[in-house]
Parts: sequence; C-alpha cells; structure tokens
Amino acid sequence: MKFLWVWALVGLFTLGVASVAWGQAAAAPAADADKAKTDAPAAAPAGDAAAPVVKANANKMEAGAKSVKDLVAKAEQTLELVNKEKEKPAEKQDAKKISQGKMMAARMYVNAAQKAAGFARSLKGDDKDSFISQYDKPNREKGIALLFELAQEAEQKKDFRMAVLLYQEILRDDPKNAEAEAALKRLAEEQKAIASKGGGSDKTNPKDWEKNYKQDYTGGYSHTDWGKTGRSTW
Repeated sequence: MKFLWVWALVGLFTLGVASVAWGQAAAAPAADADKAKTDAPAAAPAGDAAAPVVKANANKMEAGAKSVKDLVAKAEQTLELVNKEKEKPAEKQDAKKISQGKMMAARMYVNAAQKAAGFARSLKGDDKDSFISQYDKPNREKGIALLFELAQEAEQKKDFRMAVLLYQEILRDDPKNAEAEAALKRLAEEQKAIASKGGGSDKTNPKDWEKNYKQDYTGGYSHTDWGKTGRSTW
C-alpha cells in the first residue's frame, strides 16, 4: 500500500513539472512577438511623407517671389524720391521729375504683377491663389492707381492727349477697367464737341501724342521699360 502511495505522488509530481514546462513553452512565442513589436522602429506618421514636397513648394514660391519683391522695392525707392521732391517748396519742385518718377514706379509695380501672374501659372490650388493675392493683385492695383493719378493731373492741365494715352495704358494692364473706359469715352466726346466748333490745335493731333507722351514721362523719345531694366533717369 505504501508503494502505491509513493508511486501516486511521483506521478503527480511528474505531471506538475510537465504542465509547467508546457506552459512556459506556450508563453515563449507570445513573449517573443511582444518583444519584436516593442523593438520594431515606430512607423512614420502619414503626414511626414508629404513634408519634403511641402518644403520644395515653399522654396519654389520663395524663389518666384524674389524677382517680384525686387521690382516692388525699386518702385518704392522711386516713390520715396518723388515724395522728397514734392516736399520742396512749390517754386523749387521739378514737375517733370515728379511725373517721370510716378510713371517709372507705376510700370515697376505693373511689371511686378505681371511677373507674379506668370509665375503663378506654374502653381496649383491654394498655392496659386495665395501667390496671386499676395504679389499680383496688390502690385497691379498700385501701378494702376499711379497711372490714374497721372491721367487726372493731365486732365487738370487740359493736356487731353496725355490723359488719353495714360487711360489707354491702364486698359492695356487691366482691359476690364470700367473707370478708364468711361474716361476715354468722355474725353472722346469732349474732343468731338471741340472739333465741331472749330476748336482744338495741332497738339490734339493723335500722331503727336505718343511722341509727347514719351518725352514727358520717360525722359526721352524712346519708350524704355524702366520696370524691366531697373534703371531710371533720376
């Protein structure tokens, strides 16, 4: 009987050891799998894959904006000279220099806007809209505002030929500008009325207008695009 109890205890002990061994063996693969997950490098967030593309677009836009900013800076420097001239006593002001400066600044602003519009064609979506709103529209508006100022000054001086040419230049930059169209129509009607009464002079001859326009506003008879050359007669 004692032997039976001994063999029973030995059997139970052997069964317990085997169970522990089998449990450890079963747990090992799961532990290894957990360790592999812990040691594996973390996956990059989905947004990081687009980071190089975003940076490339930003660099591209910055490079495109540089030439625009350079022209705008020259326009602003020219206007500073204009303002300094206007600060002088009226009898010492150089009216021709003021007119030339305004015209050069206007063309620089418009050229900056044209450069911005051209560069924006290479962009898409929000980048394109942002570039246009920042570099095209505001500079075009500044240039056209200066041209309007010059045209109105010409009208006040009864220099209608100059006013017409300036309004025409506005329409070249902004073909849908209703104010310039209305001004040209009004001036045309006024000139017809004067001509019907036998008024006018050789100064109203359209053939002479462009020559006088070039001389008065660019410092010579050649229609130099100062916005592109970056130079001026100052």
